[in-house]
Amino acid sequence: MSLNNFPFETKWNRKDYREMLEVCKLWFGNRNILDIGCGRGESTSYFNAVGFELKPFSMWRQLDGTFLVADGVCLPFEDSSFDGVLLNNVLEHIPDKPRLVSELKRVTKPDSVFVFILPTPLWKLYKFVDLPKNFIRVLRGYEPIDWWVHAPEVHGYNWLSEFNDFRNWDKFLSTHFCVEEKIYKRNGFQVLFRCLNK
Repeated sequence: MSLNNFPFETKWNRKDYREMLEVCKLWFGNRNILDIGCGRGESTSYFNAVGFELKPFSMWRQLDGTFLVADGVCLPFEDSSFDGVLLNNVLEHIPDKPRLVSELKRVTKPDSVFVFILPTPLWKLYKFVDLPKNFIRVLRGYEPIDWWVHAPEVHGYNWLSEFNDFRNWDKFLSTHFCVEEKIYKRNGFQVLFRCLNK
């Protein structure tokens, strides 16, 4: 699947998002990739990966790739099945992050590459600074109130708790992985980490 050829409207055809996919492609090379929390499946198709999600998406039928649905607590794969993992704006939604990391390490080979795309504190500050516009959008019915916290299933609606979580990505990832490279994208709203097994 080449960029700009998705059969439905997607943010991944925008230049700023496309740059993130291109960076990930360089980091992964020709590895066998597991795309955790693959959503509609654009990145899964782009990397010809195995996509894993909590619920099925109708768009999967229009894309190349393998898509699986499971509860996410225990990954339905044998040990050492993959040599690369992508988590695109997924880690912040996981209540028990160390348990997920343990499962990721179980299903990957020792020399695997892990790529995390994560929101930054700047993204949280922008949401805070942009309160008037966001409230107007809520009042007009364009979006629900949950924009206040990106991952309410983890943080409830505690903005400061989530902000602190976003500040500590380096610390968390360095505890569990060897962080090889970090790149900020989309005007500093997202950060890409390239990590190896520790």
